[in-house]
Order: sequence, then C-alpha cells, then structure tokens
Amino acid sequence: MTLRWVASALSDASRRFRKLRGHRDMKVLLAALQERVAHAAHADLKAA
Repeated sequence: MTLRWVASALSDASRRFRKLRGHRDMKVLLAALQERVAHAAHADLKAA
C-alpha cells in the first residue's frame, strides 16, 4: 500500500518538475571541472 502512495505522490509531483536551464551543458561543465581538479592535483604534487 505504501508503494502505491509513493508512486501516486511521485506521479503527481512530476507534473510540477521543470528542466534546469543549461542542462545540456552539464557534460561540458563536468569535463572542465575534472580537468581543473586534475591540473590542481598535479600542481600540488609538483610543489611538494
């Protein structure tokens, strides 16, 4: 019974969800952040 209530609530709530602006650019953002973190880690190792 609980599963039905949860499914009903999610179904009702899904009508009010909206896509984030720029959601298509998330892959580019993640790649840029990973590159920056890798570069920072490499610089830290070099300085130590």
